[in-house]
Amino acid sequence: MKLAHCILLIAAALVLSSCKIRIVVPEGGSVTTQSGAYSCASGKTCNIDVVDFYFDQKFVARPASGYKFKFWKKADRRFCGQDTKPCRVTTVGTGVNEDLAKVMMSFFESNEVFYLQPVFERVSENALTVAGSWSGAAADSSGPGRMNWTLTQTGSLISGTMTATDGHVRLGIRGTVSGTISGSTVSFTFAIPPGGFQDSRYANCSARLSGTATVSGPSLIGNYSGTNSCTGPVYNGTLDLRRQ
Repeated sequence: MKLAHCILLIAAALVLSSCKIRIVVPEGGSVTTQSGAYSCASGKTCNIDVVDFYFDQKFVARPASGYKFKFWKKADRRFCGQDTKPCRVTTVGTGVNEDLAKVMMSFFESNEVFYLQPVFERVSENALTVAGSWSGAAADSSGPGRMNWTLTQTGSLISGTMTATDGHVRLGIRGTVSGTISGSTVSFTFAIPPGGFQDSRYANCSARLSGTATVSGPSLIGNYSGTNSCTGPVYNGTLDLRRQ
């Protein structure tokens, strides 16, 4: 069917009936038109009855803070599927998309509701990246020392290795570090297995220490505490690391 013929049929159908467009908005944003004539809030379903020959609106998906607009959902009887641009729905002939005209005619013939549905995606809050090497001063109830982290990061999760030197007894320590990131805060846990203390006197000792740190630029400063299976509680732990 030629485009001009489609447009004429749409206009004729509108004399006898109205087109219903149902906007389904999930959490994460809203839908408005560029003209300001229509809007639909997050979590709402809104119906629009098209009752004239000159309906011509561009629908815009507006993501809320912490979200981004991915595309219009593609499914049966849905406009602009997979498109990432504002969705134009029109009964006006000039510049009308032929596929849209066919969809509109299908609607009038079947008397079914057609939909417009945005897809919003939560944006990761963890813009902070701590992957890499960190080194600096550390101290706790066992004495002062030095500490090194080598980290990998997947989203908000971190993992890697930790090495330290107890300056009081010049004891080398090897273990793992794991944790999560929220904003600029890193929540971490050190796990030092048997054999992690590089001294035969402590060969069977292990430790588990947990804490939080704040990342600001090249600095990671925090506190920790925990338990050593041989010496008991570890407390008053502090660390002041710099990105290498």
